[in-house]
Amino acid sequence: MLIKIFKILKWVIITIALLIIVINITLITESEVNRDKIPDFFGFTPFIIVSGSMEPKIQTNNIIITKKVDENEIKEGDIISYKDKENNIIITHRVVGVINMNGQNFYETKGDNNKANDKELVEISRIQGKYLFSIPFLGELITYVKTPRGMGLVLTFIISLYILYDIAAREHMKKKYKARISQ
Repeated sequence: MLIKIFKILKWVIITIALLIIVINITLITESEVNRDKIPDFFGFTPFIIVSGSMEPKIQTNNIIITKKVDENEIKEGDIISYKDKENNIIITHRVVGVINMNGQNFYETKGDNNKANDKELVEISRIQGKYLFSIPFLGELITYVKTPRGMGLVLTFIISLYILYDIAAREHMKKKYKARISQ
């Protein structure tokens, strides 16, 4: 029974690891090919939230997933991630107004936890994606894993799982061998 659990756990870990590797290779390759563009995975982009401006809807250290959308899919009430003009950082705020000037839409934004609207209007070319969902605390975990201590902990965990699997497999083989001999 224990060996079956370890086999299932092994394949789950391998599948997740391969998925993470494929996504990371895609994102790294995209960022190297086009340095001015934020990389995405088939139109989906993850961002780590580093401020409390969207609380309580989106907490600090959550990872959010955004999707590239057409201009006509963005409306008042949507949450978007866009490039800030001054600091070249990504901001995730709610659209509180859509203003059409000379046939072009501009988006007025505001953090849910902020008292005032953002100073500048956002044009479509700066929008990186529309918010789909968030994953609580994953950003904190990813940030921690990037540290030497976090990487050591992850490697220790993976090695420990392998050792436990190996011990369980050897015990299973011993039992099979003893059962064969006793027959």
